[in-house]
Amino acid sequence: MRIYNYDLHGFFICESLADESPLEPGAFLIPAYATSVEPPEVGEGSRAKWTGEEWTVEAEELPPVKTFQKALASLNTTYQGDLLKLNNAYAMAALMDGPTEATKQAAIRSQYATRKSAHTEAVAALKLEYGV
Repeated sequence: MRIYNYDLHGFFICESLADESPLEPGAFLIPAYATSVEPPEVGEGSRAKWTGEEWTVEAEELPPVKTFQKALASLNTTYQGDLLKLNNAYAMAALMDGPTEATKQAAIRSQYATRKSAHTEAVAALKLEYGV
């Protein structure tokens, strides 16, 4: 017997097979958060939700955590690009500048610290914005 599993909020997760009862041949065990009622077909941007009696179709919204993860990934990509530029500048100062190398490397280390601080503040602001 096919059963349809849903999460704590009632949203469809997957289809599976119910186990047959060892005490009642022909009867099937339906676990919590599952139903034998087949969910409706849903289109792009929609999802099925079990109400306890029937399936409904709702618009799919990205949960705040997913949106936060996307924003954080974008922020981290920019940060990594900035660090790569600073790494290249530091290496060039070491290779090319001779006596002024230490001064330039100190300035670049200061830029690292400033950029790291700005990144930390930006991540904290994202967490606050998304409630994570």
